[in-house]
Amino acid sequence: MSDPPRWEYGSEFHLPSLAQGRAEPAPPPWAASEGLPYASGRDALRGLLAHGRRVHGWRRLLTPDYFCQEVVQALVTTGLELRVYPDDPTRPFEPPPGLREGDVLLYVNFLGLRAARSSAVSCHVIEDHTHDPWSAAARRSEAAYCVASLRKTLPLPLGSTLWSPGGLPLPPPPPLTPVRQRAATFKLAAMSLKALYLEGLPLSKSAFRELALGGEEWIAEGPVSSAPRWVEELLAALPVGAWRLQRQRNHEALRGLVPVDRGLRVLRAEAADAVPLCVPLVFDSARVRDRVRRALLERAVYPTVLWPLERPVLEGVSERAVSLGQRILCLPCDWRYGPADLARVAEALAASLEAA
Repeated sequence: MSDPPRWEYGSEFHLPSLAQGRAEPAPPPWAASEGLPYASGRDALRGLLAHGRRVHGWRRLLTPDYFCQEVVQALVTTGLELRVYPDDPTRPFEPPPGLREGDVLLYVNFLGLRAARSSAVSCHVIEDHTHDPWSAAARRSEAAYCVASLRKTLPLPLGSTLWSPGGLPLPPPPPLTPVRQRAATFKLAAMSLKALYLEGLPLSKSAFRELALGGEEWIAEGPVSSAPRWVEELLAALPVGAWRLQRQRNHEALRGLVPVDRGLRVLRAEAADAVPLCVPLVFDSARVRDRVRRALLERAVYPTVLWPLERPVLEGVSERAVSLGQRILCLPCDWRYGPADLARVAEALAASLEAA
């Protein structure tokens, strides 16, 4: 694979050319239960929690202490009492003690690393499969409800889905709001301009970055919304199965290139059939992590940090979760990249570790 005119690794998706490819059948886990489309994962959770209050009598939501704080901030507005419980990708899931009537628990398949959940929980469970929506864990789910934000693994401007593996009633479909329509337009324009930028056209990064940031603001604001219908049509045109297989191959290859004897370790998947979102690196110290991250950015490698927790929305976030957020870097391994890209990233990582 030859380098494109402008090379970079990571960061947000561009709009790919699909002229030479064809979408193949890849039925999602929600196919049999008629998943309900939303504009974002936050919208799906907000819509579901409002529904759960009315239909199931939910009063308290338990969420992992290691979790996206932007999502937590959105869930605060649902009117449920929120509490954190200890859970992160470095340990097996354990149901928190003291569950009571009216509780609902949010379980996260962190980074797509987890096998199907087997632990019994004495309340309704919502499973978040954002980091690998087509996983075996999602297909085998016995949760009351599942959600997945699809734009985290696919080049979609927005879009998520909600389904019930057990056939529980779903909320009424939300309308498409003008705010989310605007968000979709901004994000799609940003993705299109980024594709042209990567092809070498005389565009600056600011041309698409400003649109992308504006779109993110419109995704985060306003009432719960569906996604535009054309987003569903775009999803149906994507070679989801082939791209997931490419991510699996890239993950295995890049994981094998990481120098694990250099003050870091790679988090491993629980199941052989898991297809992780990324190659997660956990450093021995936050100082080294930060130095490596800066060095990678200088080499046009853009790792992801999931998630910063220095200013948590809720009380009770453990020091362990905060420390993990300070020491983790996630190297993307999705369909955009081939062997030459992975070798270049591994070389950049080795050089960054040397410099740190």
